[in-house]
Amino acid sequence: MNANAKLVIGNFGMSDDQERVHMAMWAMWSAPLIMSNDLRSVKRSSKRLLLNKNVLRINQDELGVQARIVVEVLLDSL
Repeated sequence: MNANAKLVIGNFGMSDDQERVHMAMWAMWSAPLIMSNDLRSVKRSSKRLLLNKNVLRINQDELGVQARIVVEVLLDSL
């Protein structure tokens, strides 16, 4: 199992932006969905994110291939 599979969305005080980045990274890892919270008790925006069908489709791609780096940009070069 991918070591980065556990999602901490909705129960660790992350901002909405941090949760979106966390969910996007999870989707690209093609990792199983393991949540560390109870959907009944998370804020509405977190629940919408965790149930977002478009993000889930990226993760559940039929090929099951993880994302890979295509271009690397160094911050010093910007």
